Order: sequence, then C-alpha cells, then structure tokens
Amino acid sequence: LGRSGTGKTSCLRALQAALVEMNSLGLAAGTQPGSRQERMVSLRTISPKALSLDRLYGHVDLASREWSDGVFASCMREAGALAHAQHDRHWIVFDGPVDTLWVENL
Repeated sequence: LGRSGTGKTSCLRALQAALVEMNSLGLAAGTQPGSRQERMVSLRTISPKALSLDRLYGHVDLASREWSDGVFASCMREAGALAHAQHDRHWIVFDGPVDTLWVENL
C-alpha cells in the first residue's frame, strides 16, 4: 500500500527478476549451509477496479445454480495446480487503488 507512482510495482518486478536470476544461476536464498536453491516466480497481476465483483471473484448463476469462476478464482486454481507440479512461487497481485468493496470480499 502506498501512494500512486512511488514504485511499488517496479520493486515487486525487480524482486521477481532477482529471484528468477538466482534460480537460473542455481543460487540459494539463505546463507546457511544446505539452503535450498531459489525457486522460479510466476507473477499474475489483476487490476480489481477494472472488473465487476462477479467477474473478479466469480458468481453463482441463480437459474442453473452453477458456479462460474472469476479471474481471481481462476488464478488461484491455476497457481494451486502448478504449485503441486513445479514447486515454484506463484504471486497474485491486486495492482490498483484500494476499494472497500473488493477488499472486504477478499
């Protein structure tokens, strides 16, 4: 959280790039002997203000009673499936102004 234009997204992307580079070089994140090699980082960015709450989180169709995943739910399912297979880091970032509606539903 912070003011617009202060570099929050740039810092996050720099951290992602550094962790990916450490992985490609076979470096460990820790300084202790036996530290594990750093993992790859997958970054998904969602602009929550650009989506309705139904589109962001998902909704139940009242007529058919079927659930439809929203963008966030789809990202979570994908990250969960990939985490079991690849053991990578998966970051889902809500990038944009904070709104009480989508934060309370998070």
